[in-house]
Amino acid sequence: MKREAFWTSKVDSDRSFPRQLWRSIDALMGRGRVPLSEHIDVAEFQRHFDAKVADVRALTASAPPPSFSSVPFGCTFAEFQLLTVNDITAAIRLLPDKHCVSNPIPTSLLKDCVDVLVPSQWSCITNLCGQALCQQCSSSLYNATVEEV
Repeated sequence: MKREAFWTSKVDSDRSFPRQLWRSIDALMGRGRVPLSEHIDVAEFQRHFDAKVADVRALTASAPPPSFSSVPFGCTFAEFQLLTVNDITAAIRLLPDKHCVSNPIPTSLLKDCVDVLVPSQWSCITNLCGQALCQQCSSSLYNATVEEV
């Protein structure tokens, strides 16, 4: 718990200094360092995840099977209720201050500019939501970046 408290305190103290905050986050994530151990081989890694999967299966073996209900033929869900500028602004403000390499701008910066960006981009945002529902979005919106910790 001491380590968690240290990093929580470090991030809180660096919050007003973005450059230092990113240095702290890079240190926390271990970016730019050699991995701590080279002794873990592929077989050990595979055994670890096989054991994890086996544990989950054992814990859920007695769970009831999922139940599904039928949807009437021809029933579609093509759009959400129209969102207002205030709905989108409120949703963005509730986002955690996390950031990923694939994000065009840091979430904290987006939150700082939300009052200017959302009114001017409202139509684009609602169209993007509608396209995502209909699976018409570019595949680049579904990519994820995984980093070694």
